[in-house]
Parts: sequence; C-alpha cells; structure tokens
Amino acid sequence: MIENTETQVVNNKVNGFNIASLVLGIVSIVLWCTGYISIICAILALIFGIIGIKKQGKGMAIAGIVTGAIALALWILLFTGAFMYGFMEGFTEEFEDYSDSSYYFE
Repeated sequence: MIENTETQVVNNKVNGFNIASLVLGIVSIVLWCTGYISIICAILALIFGIIGIKKQGKGMAIAGIVTGAIALALWILLFTGAFMYGFMEGFTEEFEDYSDSSYYFE
C-alpha cells in the first residue's frame, strides 16, 4: 500500500512551467486593462505553456496557453478598435477653412 501511494505522487507531478503559464494567463486576463503588464504576462504565459506542453502534465499548460491567447486577443481587439475609431474620427471632424487671409488679418 505504501508503494502505491508513492507511485501516485510521482505520476501526479506537475511541471513548474505549467503552473507559471496558468497563473500568468489568469493575471493577464484579470489585468488586461492595465496596459503593458497584461501583454507581457500573456506572452510569458504562451511561452511557458509551450515549454510545459513538452513536459509531463499538459492540462495546466493548455489552460495557460488559452488564457494568454484570450488576453492577447482582447488587446488586439482593443488596439484595433481604438485605432479605427481615431482614424474614422479624423474623417468625420469638420475643419474650418483657414485659407481666407481675413481670418489672420482683422
């Protein structure tokens, strides 16, 4: 019986990269509105998840990759939306015609 529990402990061993990937992925989703912290955490979650998949215990690594990818997708959508809004706002804004010299010399 003692040998059986020891083998279970050895088989359930989880790699540190998997845990780091999952934690960084969750942090990147929770802090996605804080700026560059989220992007850095998401990229590290993807890197650690890819490294962790090659080792034993793939579940947490896959979860870290998914959460990191979700955070990066949120950032891409936010950045694209803000860029498009600013781009389109420049076309819809009304500009005054300053070519008339009477505006400068009254």
